[in-house]
Amino acid sequence: MIKRFLLFFIPLLLFIGIALVLESGKIKVGYKDFSENISFEKNKVFITKGLLTLDSTSVNLKLFKDKTTLLQFSFNGCGPCKRAKQIFPNLLVDSPKNFQIITLSIDDYNFWKKDNLNKDRWTKINIGKSDLKNSLKITGYPTYFIINEEGKIISRPNSGIAAIRSLYQITPSTNTSLVKEFIGELKYTNRFWNTIFMYATMFAILFVIILLCRFLVKLTLKRNVSDAAEKN
Repeated sequence: MIKRFLLFFIPLLLFIGIALVLESGKIKVGYKDFSENISFEKNKVFITKGLLTLDSTSVNLKLFKDKTTLLQFSFNGCGPCKRAKQIFPNLLVDSPKNFQIITLSIDDYNFWKKDNLNKDRWTKINIGKSDLKNSLKITGYPTYFIINEEGKIISRPNSGIAAIRSLYQITPSTNTSLVKEFIGELKYTNRFWNTIFMYATMFAILFVIILLCRFLVKLTLKRNVSDAAEKN
């Protein structure tokens, strides 16, 4: 009984593992290709007037000096924003030291301030009394901008992570890192167990087909042997 269970369970795990590796390959595309919005903001200086830091001071354009910046507009209840923030630490590890991330929250300042801390090369700022949502035509979240060392907007990519990976030619270190990112994406979107169930169902169907073919082959061979014996 145990042997039969292992004969089914071990191939099932291998099948699921291979399927995850193959599916995670789709993420690799985002390491090279990205799309961006063609916007009027390109090459304009990013306006910091009205923006606030965690200590309630105004944001200065010096924040962008000598650094390439990925700026993300977000808010507390934005699922895709939170998922991107989970990937940001790895993005910072893989990128040059003159690259930084700034997340700009549109939440109420006092509500936002309670649960935020700045990290190395990752700064959190708040919309405050700024009019950037209107002037930059922010209609969806997350919205990304890439800002150069002079504080000028040079891109408005649809995916900030894909844009930075492309900019710095970041490639996945191993297939394991791709699989981890893919699994993280599935878990965050509550699709992990549904995906595993789908793979398991596919394997079960394939397993039944193999058993059926094996049975038919054995039955055919048995009949051939029986027919040969009757002729003799």
